[in-house]
Amino acid sequence: MDDIMNWYYKCNDFKVLIAKHSNNYENQQEAYQEIALIVLEYNRTKIIDMWNRNELKYFIIRIIKNTLASSTSPFYKKIRKFEDTTSEFTEEYSPQNIPTSEEENNKEEIFGQKITLLNNINSFLEEKSNKSVQDYHDVRLFRLYKYDKKTYRQIELENNIHYTYVFRAVKRVEEELKDNFIYNNKNKI
Repeated sequence: MDDIMNWYYKCNDFKVLIAKHSNNYENQQEAYQEIALIVLEYNRTKIIDMWNRNELKYFIIRIIKNTLASSTSPFYKKIRKFEDTTSEFTEEYSPQNIPTSEEENNKEEIFGQKITLLNNINSFLEEKSNKSVQDYHDVRLFRLYKYDKKTYRQIELENNIHYTYVFRAVKRVEEELKDNFIYNNKNKI
């Protein structure tokens, strides 16, 4: 087994293959050691048998490709995952992606408009639910569907109301919201 590991460390083909998958030298070395551990943990008789049949190089290449390309491999969980998130972080916060104070002010203004719109929608729903029993019922079903994220079938089972009725009630409230907030107040959205 010592001869096999010496051969592994002297073979440049593996180093080149690993270098293709990672730009970071330290991660390349980590991957190289991780592959060596996988080979050492594998069944010794099978490894020696592959060595004798000259199939070990192909076997190690498959291990390298599977280990470095798979997001479920131990190497990915230890090393590559952090390399990927670091590159995303540095791309997201590179100088050209840092927003200017004007862009920040626009985001705050848009956020404020959205909060105002949501408050207006909630007060509209409260007013609507106080108008009649039918409206109260429609708003209640709408909130179960939109706010509580329940399906029509879940609402049907919990409230003993047929799902097509729930569907129609939700659509009625949606239409009223569209009429009152989208068509009449286009500049608010």
